[in-house]
Amino acid sequence: MHDVVERKPEEKFYELNPHPTAHVLRTSESDEGTALSAKFFFDYTTTHVIMGRYGYCAVTQKLAEEMAPMQFSGYALGSATAKVWEYAEEGVEVVLPEIALLVVTGKYMDDDFSLGDRGDLLVSYRVLQFLSERDPEVAAYAREVGPDGRRIRRWLIT
Repeated sequence: MHDVVERKPEEKFYELNPHPTAHVLRTSESDEGTALSAKFFFDYTTTHVIMGRYGYCAVTQKLAEEMAPMQFSGYALGSATAKVWEYAEEGVEVVLPEIALLVVTGKYMDDDFSLGDRGDLLVSYRVLQFLSERDPEVAAYAREVGPDGRRIRRWLIT
């Protein structure tokens, strides 16, 4: 483990683990290879506001609308479709959320949204606070990232 440098909350960044979906397929991309739209497959009903798999993230439409006035940096929204996964347990009703693709465009540990060196979603303290008010479970499993980009091995669960 490495030394932890104490920083002010507004200077901290966190690795988020979006709630997993069953599968994700990118359906279109930019010339640079950035996903512009995707299909997210669900095998259960989720109540989480941010979800994803394989480095692709979606947010609920409601969260996307609430994010707009916050003026977070480092993201854009793309088109996303929610579908029931063909291997979902038979007889289980899956209620699909209305979602938008979260396209992360931010500068590493500078913007409110960025990607780590392994493609992990990094968010600022401001975003973490915003999410914790809407989805405490997702925020509780965030891990602080040190100034060197390495995860500080502790969960935020109290």
